[in-house]
Amino acid sequence: MMIQRLTLILLVLASSTLGGTARADDSSEAALQFELGQELYRQRRYGEALERFIASNRLVPNAGVVYNIAQTYQLLHRWVEAYNWYESYLLFEVSDDERDAALRARDALLTRVAVADVHSTPGRVELFVDRTDLGSVGVGSRRVAVSPGQRELIGRLEGFHDARGSFEAVRGEVVRVNLNLEAVLGSLRVESTPVGATVTLADGTVLGSTPLEAELPVGPHVLRLTSATTVALERSVVVRDAEQTNLEVTLERAASRVAVLTVSGDPADAT
Repeated sequence: MMIQRLTLILLVLASSTLGGTARADDSSEAALQFELGQELYRQRRYGEALERFIASNRLVPNAGVVYNIAQTYQLLHRWVEAYNWYESYLLFEVSDDERDAALRARDALLTRVAVADVHSTPGRVELFVDRTDLGSVGVGSRRVAVSPGQRELIGRLEGFHDARGSFEAVRGEVVRVNLNLEAVLGSLRVESTPVGATVTLADGTVLGSTPLEAELPVGPHVLRLTSATTVALERSVVVRDAEQTNLEVTLERAASRVAVLTVSGDPADAT
């Protein structure tokens, strides 16, 4: 059987990482894992090389290593994984020539896989195929290759309800799947003395006036209470699912609304 010849891309830790600068020890181990993978690849021990490449990329995500993983999966005839790793490579900032080469390699596999073109809202959604315990296949709006048949894509993001999209996966076809996640909401009640204070979120969203009841996404929020006659006040609250968060505050009168009376005279001990 003829072995397809593919060219390894060299590891460049300094310029192709995601998520900031890697720690020195992680970078050193990632480089070692990559070198071991290279040697196994040259020996055509592709399964073992793949393990090393994935270990290297787990330590320090790297465009070159991701491309090598895609190629190695392709040599192993694992078309779905190869397609998805090429797609992951395209999320890196690479040159136009490198992007074109990856697109050609990815699209050449289309006749062997079915593809879901996933559009998610919000965009940071973690994606799963059929079951969440099988592990994530990527993050955000992207293409996801799957085996033919009835499939379900699951989108998951902390603070949001899971979204699911079922579709018939057909080899050689690209099907659009929309995943719109709804925020998990909790209840908030705000009371103030005096009443009538305007309640605003940190992003400028006005919730209303006190006494106030509102639904907000679960998690921490900073509230600002203002009125024409009182000093502005900020309070932090944590909204929880299936609970009501209560906030009661007393607002101080603004200095411009306070009059000062000075009394002098004799005798000094007069009331």
